[in-house]
Amino acid sequence: MPTRPDSEPLIDAYRRMKTIREFEERLHVEIATGEIPGFTHLYAGQEAVAVGVCAHLDDRDYMVSTHRGHGHCIAKGCDVTGMMLEIYGRRDGLCHGKGGSMHIADAARGMLGANAIVGGGPPIAVGAAIACRNRGDGRVSVAFGGDDLSDLYITTALTDGTKAEEGAGAGALFRLRPGILGLPEFFSRVRI
Repeated sequence: MPTRPDSEPLIDAYRRMKTIREFEERLHVEIATGEIPGFTHLYAGQEAVAVGVCAHLDDRDYMVSTHRGHGHCIAKGCDVTGMMLEIYGRRDGLCHGKGGSMHIADAARGMLGANAIVGGGPPIAVGAAIACRNRGDGRVSVAFGGDDLSDLYITTALTDGTKAEEGAGAGALFRLRPGILGLPEFFSRVRI
């Protein structure tokens, strides 16, 4: 008889997805007031992607986001109040009001920042992965991509000194095994 999974990780994942959705719905209302400076791109409807990936990361792991990065930040554990203050351009925001909606970062959470350039995240994640390899600390570096890139890039350093950057779609297409990609540490953290 199959065993049931521990319900706590599932409940936590649901709470994070709900938090992302509520944050985005509130932000949608706030945008209409005209008080938010700059551009804002919402993440509603994609909550499961960020939560599913970030459930396997901790604060030591690195993540790079896109212009639709609010969900990624929340899934990684960034403070939602600090995020909202940042979006409003306030000094007490996560980046002291300088990053706005599209460039939120939180180094304490491993959130290296969001990038409005299509394909701008993977090179940053590769750099973080190389640093992880050089330190030998076993950390993982993840870069999310948008419609023009791929659904997700997972970047990490292999033990032989090379780096792996593999789009999830291509990995499925070529039926690559996680071990070939150098991701055993990432997948060994599966909590759900």
